[in-house]
Amino acid sequence: KQTILQDQTWYDKVKAEQKKEEKEILLPDDPTEWDYLGLKDKITILRPHIHKYIFYRLDAIRCHRNKLSHPKPWPKEDLELRSKIIMLYIEECVKYFEQSKNA
Repeated sequence: KQTILQDQTWYDKVKAEQKKEEKEILLPDDPTEWDYLGLKDKITILRPHIHKYIFYRLDAIRCHRNKLSHPKPWPKEDLELRSKIIMLYIEECVKYFEQSKNA
């Protein structure tokens, strides 16, 4: 059984988010449709166009970001170590996309 969300295109999702978030979030001065998509959606769109290891790095960044947004007490040592790993992943992804842009 399909739900309404499964039948929704990326553009439909953008328009729905625009209506919902125009007053609630801080956007760039001239937002594009891309700005209204969530990180998970952006990663999903990029997946066929990026190396597999970059996809996994982006997904780990997303999961870590989500973990931090929930008020659960995380062990400080684990969180510090994981944050350092995520910072390395971010640097790796930035380099990948900068090199892709110049290719």
